[in-house]
Amino acid sequence: MKKEIGGYFELEDFGGKEYYPNLYKVNLGRTALRWLLEGRGYTKIYLPVFLCESVTEACEQHGIRISRYQLDAELNVLLPRKKLGESECLYLVNYYGQLTDEKILAYQKIFGNIIVDHTHAFFQKPLKGVDTLYSCRKFWGVSDGAYLSTDAVLPMDKPVDHSNKRMGHILGRYEENAGVYYQEMLQNAARYEGMEIRRMSRLTENLLGAIDYETGRRKREENYRILSEALPSEFIFTRVTPEGPFVYPYYHKEGLKLRRWLAEHKIFVPTYWKNILEECTESSLEYQWAADILPLPCDQRYGNEEMQRIAPLALAESWDNPGLLVDCGGEVSRVLVTLDITPEVVEEAARKGCGLMVAHHPVIFSPLKKLSGQDVAFQLVKSGISAICMHTNLDAAEGGVNEVLAGIFGMREMEAFAEGCGRVGSIEPVTVPELAKKAQKELAARCNQPFNGPAVQVKFADTGKTVRRLAVISGAGGSLFEDAIAQGADCLLTGEANHHHAIDAKRLGLSLIAAGHYATEFPVTAAVAEKLRTAFPELEILVSEDARDPYTYLQYKEADRQGRTGLADVQKTR
Repeated sequence: MKKEIGGYFELEDFGGKEYYPNLYKVNLGRTALRWLLEGRGYTKIYLPVFLCESVTEACEQHGIRISRYQLDAELNVLLPRKKLGESECLYLVNYYGQLTDEKILAYQKIFGNIIVDHTHAFFQKPLKGVDTLYSCRKFWGVSDGAYLSTDAVLPMDKPVDHSNKRMGHILGRYEENAGVYYQEMLQNAARYEGMEIRRMSRLTENLLGAIDYETGRRKREENYRILSEALPSEFIFTRVTPEGPFVYPYYHKEGLKLRRWLAEHKIFVPTYWKNILEECTESSLEYQWAADILPLPCDQRYGNEEMQRIAPLALAESWDNPGLLVDCGGEVSRVLVTLDITPEVVEEAARKGCGLMVAHHPVIFSPLKKLSGQDVAFQLVKSGISAICMHTNLDAAEGGVNEVLAGIFGMREMEAFAEGCGRVGSIEPVTVPELAKKAQKELAARCNQPFNGPAVQVKFADTGKTVRRLAVISGAGGSLFEDAIAQGADCLLTGEANHHHAIDAKRLGLSLIAAGHYATEFPVTAAVAEKLRTAFPELEILVSEDARDPYTYLQYKEADRQGRTGLADVQKTR
């Protein structure tokens, strides 16, 4: 057909360079697989149980025999270690970019014929002599597109695809919300079923040539870093930090519930491998992976602001109740930051003209069955004061309760542990009694002074070992001493620990310091206030002066020369 001259303008030819200009260009990943199977002449393929239906359907459509294999908890292939036949091949999925080049080559050496699915690893370059598949739709705004790396010579008699009629939802979302075009996206996806093998459309090829790949890779890596720090997920799918990662695979034991919560807050997280939830038992590894791994978006469309939107409330434990718990409406000019919302603090907020309180402990924790004048929530509404509470999400957050606590003790090389709640790292060598004295002094300086007695009272169980690696968990963290031991800590500093925690920790070689629930958590209020001042310079941010430890501690005299210790009279401090 002769090129038309004149008339209205079409899309420009961008003339850019694709990321993989020299690979076979195909319309879809599943058709790329069929083209490869056709070219290699394979008659049997080994597929993992943990796999999406589209790959299985592509193999069935080609008429190839399928044998299933399972993976262990470390993602190792559970098959006899032997060379496959000439007409057989092993299909390896690079789940979330965790399949390293070294491991790919090791599998090739063992099994011979392998096909690597890099759908989750666009930026991981193909290895020479290894058949490799890539999907473009998973990383970029195109309606079709896949790449195939192979040294097999494939017939180029396949027709070129046309994608202009499948671009509506992509162009539409550029100017409107995803929800407007969601059904169109689903209809478009349905068209891929049974699609014939075609080469990549000219439109998609042109769009792929216009992408700034280096910026895309950099943004993905930065967003992944933000999410991994805010939501530490020590799981098999985060062992390797991928190049230009696909998503951040956050593991949560209540993954399905959290996915619904995220959707309610306009954060859409797909459920990959939906078929697994129907085909596998709930006790299987495959079901756990499909249900509880949340592929959080971290792609080039987003930056720090969006990542922070994803992270804060998602940090909360499933049993927790953070968020805007009391909403009285109206504009706010003055905010009071506190640890607890008590009647005294409500009175303080009203006295100081604060229309909003930001607290650590939820003012509503369990479902309310009745409401009376003695309930703090009732007092807040009566006074017209709203309340935002950040509980376990603030414990785990970057710059949150435990990072503030760790900073007080000069922690270096800080790492998250205990499902992201606590922090562990190195400190200057110190004995346990010296560390306990420091805790008492430093925490007292950061807490509101009580009316009577000392601000902080510390108790400790000492193994006699010098503390070089310290673990901290604010509040009631004594039960997590085994987590601290697993991290190689010499000592766990927490707020509360019971009698048996102390005995067991000491028996297992871990010193334990309990410095009080209030004392280990109140210091975060200053940090929260400072963040609020930076974020909202138009607001006046105050820290509560009436939020105090509910306990009053007995004050001891220093031991006399004979080593006797006596109880001092309670001294008025105010």
